[in-house]
Amino acid sequence: MSNELHSQVRNSRFTLNLPIRMRKELEEKAEMDFISLNSAIIMRLAKCLREERNDVK
Repeated sequence: MSNELHSQVRNSRFTLNLPIRMRKELEEKAEMDFISLNSAIIMRLAKCLREERNDVK
């Protein structure tokens, strides 16, 4: 996925508390896509932010 939200060079680390069911679902999707849990979360956040940005226009 190549967009400015996902391809930033600088990264920031923080703790995220997820409901157990949500984490399991994300882990399953990451495994199916052969990517890390971190990548799965970033991809979904980037997609959501991109869609919100497009809705505002």
